[in-house]
Amino acid sequence: MVAPLAAAAGFLLVWRGRTRRRVVPSSDDVAVIDTGKIFDENPGLRFDEREVIEFIAQRGGQAVESEIRDRFRLPKTTVWRMMNRLKNESIAEIQRLGNQNLVKLSARFRKDAVGVP
Repeated sequence: MVAPLAAAAGFLLVWRGRTRRRVVPSSDDVAVIDTGKIFDENPGLRFDEREVIEFIAQRGGQAVESEIRDRFRLPKTTVWRMMNRLKNESIAEIQRLGNQNLVKLSARFRKDAVGVP
């Protein structure tokens, strides 16, 4: 009787610890982002979207959605919808990273991109 309870408790501790781990994006893909170009090409961006773009740009052009939620204290759904709007406007790309979403600003907004002074 004790063995099954101990096994269940051990499983729950391991499982709970796994869900709290954060995946950190690789620093290999850090870039300098031209936010002025983003804002010039997309004048209809909302204030909160502009703030999030600035935040992602300061982090080298990429951030995990959970970092955005924590920084701006926004619900998951709000951040998910905002990232989908940025994706649909070709401002950002979303990659699955473990059980999280990594948001990267589009390569065309990098200052080192071809055609950018």
